[in-house]
Amino acid sequence: MGHWTLFLKNFFSKRLIPISKEYIEFKMGFNKEFYKAQEYVKEARLEEALLIWEEIFSDETNPSYARGIAAYNIAVYKTIVRDYDSATIYFKWAEELEQEGLQEFEKF
Repeated sequence: MGHWTLFLKNFFSKRLIPISKEYIEFKMGFNKEFYKAQEYVKEARLEEALLIWEEIFSDETNPSYARGIAAYNIAVYKTIVRDYDSATIYFKWAEELEQEGLQEFEKF
């Protein structure tokens, strides 16, 4: 287990256990799929929201920024279910994709 994974595991295990899921925020994207996922989140149907985020993330025709937001939301979900190794990977992808997406925006 890498140093970063261990840090996240310790950080989240100490902080998320006593925190109600209502306090966890997911990022919002700009397409109808994100809105649908947000509705699922409001209804506490996180597994269904996760499926949408996974579709957005895995479709490489989607803009990098949208894929980054989806990766972030997947990472938050993985943290909630205490899959810290996957959460770490998705947080890293989220950061890289959102940076790439911002660079794409700057070209316009």
